[in-house]
Amino acid sequence: RRMKAFRIALHLLLFAFEKVYGNNLDAVNALSQILSVKGRVMPVTLLPSMLCARYVDGSVNRGETNVDRGMYNGKEIKELFLEPSVRVSKNVISAIKKADVLCIGPGSFYTSILPNFLPKGIRECVRRSKAPITFVTNLLTEGLGMKKYKVETVTAILEKYLPAQMSEQELTVLVEKVIAENSFAAKDFGQAMGKLKGQVGNNADGGLLARLLKE
Repeated sequence: RRMKAFRIALHLLLFAFEKVYGNNLDAVNALSQILSVKGRVMPVTLLPSMLCARYVDGSVNRGETNVDRGMYNGKEIKELFLEPSVRVSKNVISAIKKADVLCIGPGSFYTSILPNFLPKGIRECVRRSKAPITFVTNLLTEGLGMKKYKVETVTAILEKYLPAQMSEQELTVLVEKVIAENSFAAKDFGQAMGKLKGQVGNNADGGLLARLLKE
């Protein structure tokens, strides 16, 4: 209850600051200063849009609160989308390009984490990034709609919103190409792995890439 009240209070403060400053970015910066936030908080988009959820039963809810309400009442979410569709902000693209690590979570899975990957351009930006992705999952599920969820379930859903991974066939071709072009031998595994990771970024499973390189 305290966390819910805290989140509502933050939303009200942000809404008030938007009225004062006239835009979301300046409002976020001002609120960050008041709360002594370390680092920078950047909205994934600066354009107005509404979070929507389509549930397994076919029904649709619009707005963060309504999306949460449906889930807490036992509806399982099939997909999230934005109305209208919007593009990721340039500031976020720049931050991702410079990032050493892309850390996802913790936070409300369907209304805080996944919505970050809905604006147009965000997945392409993550795909081009060479930074490793770390997912910090929540300790508890949220509502009856996630009652049967396990860590594996949440991770599988998250992967649907992340850039698509290269297939084993595509990776095999790339591995063979890199080895041939650089004349790598078995003793050069670390160097070869570094070369490959630099090319695939977040588009490949590291374990699969290592296995193909050893074969």
